[in-house]
Amino acid sequence: MTLISNIIHNDFIIIASDKRRTVIVNQNEQYSVDDEKKLLLGINYAIGVQGSLSTKNEKYLIKLREFVSSNEVNNPLEIIPLIFKLFPDISNDENCSDLNLTFSGFFENSLFSYYLKLKTNEIINCLKTDTFSIRFNNENNKDDDMLVRRSLLYIKVYLQENNLYDRIALPNITEFERATIIEALNFMYSKFHNNDLDFYTIGGEMEYCIFSNNAIIQTNL
Repeated sequence: MTLISNIIHNDFIIIASDKRRTVIVNQNEQYSVDDEKKLLLGINYAIGVQGSLSTKNEKYLIKLREFVSSNEVNNPLEIIPLIFKLFPDISNDENCSDLNLTFSGFFENSLFSYYLKLKTNEIINCLKTDTFSIRFNNENNKDDDMLVRRSLLYIKVYLQENNLYDRIALPNITEFERATIIEALNFMYSKFHNNDLDFYTIGGEMEYCIFSNNAIIQTNL
């Protein structure tokens, strides 16, 4: 399992990822390695990849990396159809349970953010639809979605330990400063990595990128 986080603020977007991948040796043996780069960075965008990164039929992540390296700057409304055309047979790949992309960045002095479900050819405009301006993988509702609630609970612990939040309710993290959000996300990823048996396939150090409406503000990619 991958954890791609997407935080939409009025002035910036933060996209982040873990680095854990699962290596399947055979039907009865598998192990985890924390060295995968799941955030692919162009000049004006980043793509977070979540799902079946490779099957016996297709090396999805490798193809996406090659695509980003040759399409560094582009209009998102032009690049999305090209992404879907990369894998015309993905709906028939029974070894690919799903392949979803979080696609965020800036273009012509505006932020953009989309969630692409490649198996089902769905496009979600996160700026228009995402509840509370957050998305953790395919989840965006802190009242109903388990991964969102667990993520926000860890963020709440960080904020409370640093005397930044004293309420019972889960926090609206878009109310906080950019540096605070990054530190809270870092804490959240470390909690998944070290302690969370329910989501044991999330792990490794957090990678991230922050976009304003006309630049990359900060990244560790």
